[in-house]
Amino acid sequence: METPATGPPSPPVMDTGRARRWRKALLERFPKEAEREPFSSWKGGLTESNQRVIRADCERTRADAEYFRRPDVRVKMEAMLTCWCQQQGSRYKQGLNEVLAPFFHLQTEPAEAGEELS
Repeated sequence: METPATGPPSPPVMDTGRARRWRKALLERFPKEAEREPFSSWKGGLTESNQRVIRADCERTRADAEYFRRPDVRVKMEAMLTCWCQQQGSRYKQGLNEVLAPFFHLQTEPAEAGEELS
């Protein structure tokens, strides 16, 4: 018995709930976070016990991209990573700078980020 020809495969079905789930996971505020100050009002200092590691990681972040070599970008990244550690009550782990980098880049204006990252 022969089976009928099936033709080309169907395109994958898009998961319409995926975007909603990511938005919820990334942007939803948890009750514990309500007591935290946003980074823009953070007044803490660069005083982590492994601050030297945070600074070194910021200096190595995407060193091939001119934008990430700018001193103001490196200083802000170091402050943001330090703020996060202090608010989480957690020690910095090497590599968190690479987690921050794409989000840091996304919050910049295209002209500020430069053509190389477009």
